[in-house]
Amino acid sequence: MLATIRLSFLLFISVLLFSCATIGGDEALTPAQVLEMQEREETIIKEQLSGRKLESIEGIWIQKNKSGSFRQSEAFYKRGDIYIRVILSDGDATKLMKISENEFNGTCYMTYPIEVIEGDLEIISIDDNSLAASCTRKNYITKWEKISTQSSNVTRCWWCRKKKALPEDIRRTVTFTRVWPENLKEHNSQY
Repeated sequence: MLATIRLSFLLFISVLLFSCATIGGDEALTPAQVLEMQEREETIIKEQLSGRKLESIEGIWIQKNKSGSFRQSEAFYKRGDIYIRVILSDGDATKLMKISENEFNGTCYMTYPIEVIEGDLEIISIDDNSLAASCTRKNYITKWEKISTQSSNVTRCWWCRKKKALPEDIRRTVTFTRVWPENLKEHNSQY
C-alpha cells in the first residue's frame, strides 16, 4: 500500500511539473540565444539561399501549432539531392527527402511527458507561402502510458484482470508561414 501511495505521489508531481513547463519554441529564448538564432538565420540566407532560384520549400519559416500560436523559426534549404531542415534556435538539423514536387519526408521528434518520441515527418508545400507538416509515430506505447498502467494495476483488486498498456498513433501537426524570401516568385524571377 505504501508503494502505491509513493507511486501515485510521484505521478502527481510529474504531471504537475510537466503541465507547468514551457512547451518550447523561440518565445522562451534568452537575449544571447536570440542573437545566436539571428546570426544562424543570416548565415543560412547568405550561404545557402541567396544568389539562386529556390524551390517552394526553401527559405526561412515560422512554425505555428494548431491554435495558430508561434512555436519556432526554421530554415529549409537544398544541399545536393537532400533537403536540410534547421531549427534556428538551437541549430539542430535533420535531412528531408523529396517525394514529389510538393512533398518531403524525414524524421521528427515530439516532446512528450518524460520522453522524446521519434516519428516520421511529412511536409507538404501548400503554396509559395505555406507548408503543412505532420509528425507521426504509429502503434507506440509511451513511457507515460506504461507507468500509469502499472500504477493502476497496483491499485486494482486482486481478482480483477490486469490492464495492458495499449499502443496508439501519436500525431502532431503544424503549419509554416514563409518569412524569407517574402515573395518567392519575385525572388526566383531574378535568376
